Amino acid sequence: MNSQKTGTATNTSLLLANAARRVVGTRPVEELGRDLCEEVRSTLQVDVCIVRVLRKGELALFCSSGIPFPLPHSIPITCGIARRLIEDRASLSLQKDDPGSSELARFEDESALSAYPMDFRSYCGAPLVVGDRVLGVLGVYTLHKKREFTEPEMEQVELVASHIGVALANQQLYLELQESTERLRVALDDQARLQRLLSRKVLHDSLTDLPNRALFLEFGRERIARRGPAQEPSLGVVIIDYDRFRSLNAGLGHLMGDSVLRVAADRLRWLAGKHSAVVARTGGDEFGVLLEDMEDEAELEAVCRKLIIDMSGRIELEGHAIYPSWTAGAALARSGGESVEELLEKAEIALHCAKPRPSDVIKVFQSGMASSVLPGLQLESDLYDAVENEEIEVWYQPIADSNTLCVTGFEALARWNHPARGILAAAEFIPVAEKCGLVVRLGELVLSSVLNTMREWNKAVEFDRDFFVSINVSSTQFEASGFDHFLISSVRNSGVPRRNLCLEITESVAMADPEHTAEVMRTFTSSGIRIFLDDFGVGQSSLAQVYDIPVAGLKIDKSFIKAVEVGGAKRDVVKVVRQISDTLGSIVVAEGIETDSQVEYCRQQGCHLLQGHLLGLPMRETEARELYIGRKKRTAALSS
Repeated sequence: MNSQKTGTATNTSLLLANAARRVVGTRPVEELGRDLCEEVRSTLQVDVCIVRVLRKGELALFCSSGIPFPLPHSIPITCGIARRLIEDRASLSLQKDDPGSSELARFEDESALSAYPMDFRSYCGAPLVVGDRVLGVLGVYTLHKKREFTEPEMEQVELVASHIGVALANQQLYLELQESTERLRVALDDQARLQRLLSRKVLHDSLTDLPNRALFLEFGRERIARRGPAQEPSLGVVIIDYDRFRSLNAGLGHLMGDSVLRVAADRLRWLAGKHSAVVARTGGDEFGVLLEDMEDEAELEAVCRKLIIDMSGRIELEGHAIYPSWTAGAALARSGGESVEELLEKAEIALHCAKPRPSDVIKVFQSGMASSVLPGLQLESDLYDAVENEEIEVWYQPIADSNTLCVTGFEALARWNHPARGILAAAEFIPVAEKCGLVVRLGELVLSSVLNTMREWNKAVEFDRDFFVSINVSSTQFEASGFDHFLISSVRNSGVPRRNLCLEITESVAMADPEHTAEVMRTFTSSGIRIFLDDFGVGQSSLAQVYDIPVAGLKIDKSFIKAVEVGGAKRDVVKVVRQISDTLGSIVVAEGIETDSQVEYCRQQGCHLLQGHLLGLPMRETEARELYIGRKKRTAALSS
């Protein structure tokens, strides 16, 4: 008996030693499981050894030894012996004819074996337990004769099951580590790709794929640092600006404008490549160029002139022939101490000096330019802030009936309360707004303010049918795509009666494209909004063109009103305009009334309305409100 126990202990030690050696090895765990099954079968002298692992709520076949026919790949964990092992987390031994074995006869391996001519006789099994987890089950069987498994043998089965469980747990950890490592690698690759993409987006223009202003400046710093102080030849910085780009956007739409910029960028990229230059998009319709090895300002100007001449070639897009024109400002590094930011600022100053002179398509910075340009640049900067902060005010100048001199309307006029220069009239800043692209936004602010004011006035005293407030419309606004629909919807949303709003459009703007003007004006008039043709008489329109435009009123330019007192043929224009208005069925407004004699003359000629300093200066909203509403209330009180 002692020798049997000694033999069993020796076998157990050998089995465990082999199991431990295999577990710590580097072989695949499936191969390790098969070898352990063979070891168990040989050591315990059993016929069959099977290992199943828990996967997705079932027991999947992991490895086996001694089975001459296929077993089902997966079985439910509710099968008798498997359930018992998993629930008890302890080894189990039984014989076929035991009283308690019948309830366990549904275990799949027994079911499979029962289909074989030799049924199983004895069974010993143990769960694969690691920590607080059950990973599967291990079972050994005898097929030909019954035997009782001793305690040491059951311990062997438990220990082997434990070793297989550890190997499986290690495999799971290894696979999880592999998956985590792969996920981390993919995440890092995605992050690196995203970082490259973001870096490119941050430093490149999305429309043209050229470097943006930030990268342009960085390239400039690198080149200045590489050249060293006062090195000759020198570095040139150029800003090239598309002339009248806002008109292109307004006329053909922003998508077409974007397409033109892409074509221009491709041309400039190719042209600049011949000079080893750096090209960037530094602003909305501006491109920057860094030119190295410039001997002097004459060479810089010659290269720039060649660039913009070649860029000005015809562009064919979607059936449109576009002839872009460009203006450029350039600056040459004169000393080693100048930064690229300073050179870029000088190039922009030179560009501003070139802009008012159509014949000068390029200017190179000279020291005297700054003093003439900086005040205008400062005014632009201040105007950006004023528009952004909605600091533009709306004042109102009375328009009176020529017979009674009672106020029957107002012209809304933009005023800028500049912090240093005081109240600025529209003529002092509207050209600046046109130049720097703010006029459309400014016009929206004025429209919003006027509609809010009219709504409040109409609540206080209901407007007469003939009362109106007129708003000036710039050429950029009028040419902008969708302006008519924007304005009509703004009036509709405000609740202001459309008949009480008038739009003033200068004769020159109206006649720039008579067909487009007539189409837009019909849209306004059909909605109930009236149109006045402003500065009438100074434009180049023909009577035929005027007759095609649906206007409610003609505003005679003030230069003709001034001529009333000096005499001459010019004063007769008032009479002619009055005759034209009869034909058109429109009213006549005489602007610039400053004397009683002008009032009397305009009455004699049949002018319907008068406007000028004699009748009232432009005034703030509170004063205009009192003038119109206060007087109307007093009149109503007296009549009652």
